[in-house]
Amino acid sequence: MLHTLHKKIVEIQNSDERVRRAWLIGTSGITIVVVVGLWLIYIRATILPANYVAQEHSEVGFWEIMKTGTGIAGKNIYHQLGKIITNFKEEKTITIIK
Repeated sequence: MLHTLHKKIVEIQNSDERVRRAWLIGTSGITIVVVVGLWLIYIRATILPANYVAQEHSEVGFWEIMKTGTGIAGKNIYHQLGKIITNFKEEKTITIIK
């Protein structure tokens, strides 16, 4: 089997650019699907059971938390933008020494 795989790799290496690019895109796509699939299996096995237990004891929902967090972040961003605008409006003094 390794010999057959090695022969296929050599065949791809010796082929033209279009064939190599097609193999590159195809194998990259398959690799991405496999990695994302394994990641999703890991997430489902580790994180979701913990969330199910937490939901039984929690009265606060996702959207309430999202709303509160977005409100806090929005206020902080608004405050920081106000500071930046105030800084631009201040009169600047430039001293040139020759």
